[in-house]
Amino acid sequence: MGKNFFSLNKKNKSHQNSSKSFSESSSSGGAADSSPSPSIAIRIQDSNDLRNVFDRYDTNGDGKISSSELESMLKCLGNPGSEEEVESMMRAADLDGDGYISLEEFISVNKMETDSAKCVEDLRNAFTVFDRDQNGLISPEELHHVLRGMGEKTSLNDCKAMINGVDSNGDGAVNFDEFMQMMTRSQN
Repeated sequence: MGKNFFSLNKKNKSHQNSSKSFSESSSSGGAADSSPSPSIAIRIQDSNDLRNVFDRYDTNGDGKISSSELESMLKCLGNPGSEEEVESMMRAADLDGDGYISLEEFISVNKMETDSAKCVEDLRNAFTVFDRDQNGLISPEELHHVLRGMGEKTSLNDCKAMINGVDSNGDGAVNFDEFMQMMTRSQN
């Protein structure tokens, strides 16, 4: 489909798309442009992680994503996709043509793309969703704001704990390198 559900067009530079919560999510910030190994895409696009993302889109829990659920999630994440963009994403992902995206279709479409450079770009785009002030860091307050906007019932203290679990340099925030390490570590 040319893009997966982790990467949308960069129409709104201040708020890019990501479809996961912080502990499941992805990209942008202040890291060098070093390309990771090709295996990174495979680890990021793990079926269990994709199931969690799917569940975020499937807001009514019926086991399928409708175009209205997709459009709603895009708006929630700061990228009010045009009707054409939503339709294009639906056509690309709805492999059986029933008008909905099933979990199997969602996983299949998101595993198609394994280009490492594209994977890093997708991570950068997702990072930008959380880095609201665009300073290259995700603070607990920024994380809290985005998760609440996605309907998560989380406290600021919960967000501080999530940040501390990823913050390897102890500055109280997550930079892109820490974010990328979290997103690409093996789930074994």
